[in-house]
Amino acid sequence: MKVHNLAMRSFYSLFSDAIMNEVPVGRREAFVCSILPTDMPQSGHNDQRNAGIRGANENLQKMAAEQGAIYVDYHSRMTREYGLRLREELADDGLHPHVLGYDIMAGALRETLEQKGIHI
Repeated sequence: MKVHNLAMRSFYSLFSDAIMNEVPVGRREAFVCSILPTDMPQSGHNDQRNAGIRGANENLQKMAAEQGAIYVDYHSRMTREYGLRLREELADDGLHPHVLGYDIMAGALRETLEQKGIHI
């Protein structure tokens, strides 16, 4: 497990550096959005995959804070009551959101940006 954690920290470090290097100087409105949950029981390992997604999102949120980027949390708004799987009414295939899912995502983005004084 320690090797895995070290590898993930290295990945996020490289990832965050790459993101921030792409943002022009003077325009530091970089956004990092959470990874969406899934609900694909037919593919197996659904809860393991979603636990990994939750952990990845925690790391993305930390990375965004460290780099001064804005973190947009779609994940928590799109999960079932226990916070792991995608709500079934948001995607027909358990993976790709449809209009209801995108409406939630748009609202999350709008609210997060407004909290930072950015209006869209």
